[in-house]
Amino acid sequence: MKNVIYKIISMIVLATLLAACGPTSAEVAQQATQTAEEVSAIQTKKAPTATTTFTVTPSPAPLPAKICSPTPIHKTTPTGSVIQDIETLIGLGDDYPESLVESIQEGIEENPSAVVEALLPRLSDAKQSERALAIYAWVLGVSKDPAATEGLIKLARETSSEWVSSNCLQALASIGDQKSGEFLVSTLDETTEEDERFSILNLLAQMQYEPALPLMAEILEKDPDEYYWQQFFIFGKMGDKAVPFLLSKLDDENRDVRFSAIGLLGQWLFAPEASQPLRDHYWKEEDQDIRQLILASFQRITPDLGVVKKFSEEVLAKERVELLKNAAQETLDSLPDLQNDIDSFVEAKQISARDFQQECEKLYESAGLEGDYEILERASSPQDEEALKQLRERILLRESDEAFYDYEKISEIIRMNRFMKSEK
Repeated sequence: MKNVIYKIISMIVLATLLAACGPTSAEVAQQATQTAEEVSAIQTKKAPTATTTFTVTPSPAPLPAKICSPTPIHKTTPTGSVIQDIETLIGLGDDYPESLVESIQEGIEENPSAVVEALLPRLSDAKQSERALAIYAWVLGVSKDPAATEGLIKLARETSSEWVSSNCLQALASIGDQKSGEFLVSTLDETTEEDERFSILNLLAQMQYEPALPLMAEILEKDPDEYYWQQFFIFGKMGDKAVPFLLSKLDDENRDVRFSAIGLLGQWLFAPEASQPLRDHYWKEEDQDIRQLILASFQRITPDLGVVKKFSEEVLAKERVELLKNAAQETLDSLPDLQNDIDSFVEAKQISARDFQQECEKLYESAGLEGDYEILERASSPQDEEALKQLRERILLRESDEAFYDYEKISEIIRMNRFMKSEK
């Protein structure tokens, strides 16, 4: 039986799984964008560690103000000073103070278009060093200004430096406009090396570029035991935008594709719209492991215990495989405890839009590294689901398997809020 069933089903088993992650998967995940330390540093406005070249992934765009975004801070850093800071950073090599990167980021946020206008001509200057071009690309990504897209694409096409090219691609993903998505797809088409393809797909997922979803099918075709982490990063970042695509894979002829799609829908994205399709597919599916995964997934994404009970009883009555009958019985036996958990969750609630907003902002700004998850849980309401989903996606930008723990915390809040809502 596929071990991945037990890897996906619960957070406890997920913890065991993550502890067993080998160095190969960790190294590849870091190559996809950057190390967890570097992401954390950028998201908390600190300088990235200087253990490697200055390859920086620009921090993602903030949430819409109406959902969960920090109050804008009005700064007075003049553009000329920002450019001077950038040149200082280039000249210092890897020995630079954290405050310098912070100053640059704040200056870009104050007037991104002016910084872009000043730097774009330098991208085509043959006298610029590799380091300068790489840092210019990073700065343009931090600006998130679509005016930089064409210049970054041109530089990515012309440079022979992997460092500069990587920063250009990361900057384009941060900008996230249509032209950036199209260029990343064209770059993917020209790339054959497996790890590099994952890196590009990871960037397309970061910008949630829906036209790339068919190309992401190659991740589903990989052995879910070995490449589960790639699936989590790619489709976890795509979020709800991936749900229709994954639903279309329930009847795929490739067994690994079906298994991965069901696991992602039920154990990772928590897609309630998959509840009935999974229930229907159960009786068509011939693979016993997949049927067991459907049973586990159905319970997690169906916010009505009555529906869960009815389906489990149906399986218990009709199923011939003893292992699956036992799984259905275990679900039925667990429902009273789950109801008690729901009751305790509701009793502990102290719904507060202010407290939720405050903790959501802290967690979002730090990609889940700073903030109180317990306060977030108590203060949240079922109406906060969209903000919680966006926070989950943001957490995955840490590009580290330890982020899965925090992702799971948010998923559990979403799940219990749904149960609370269904009981009203």
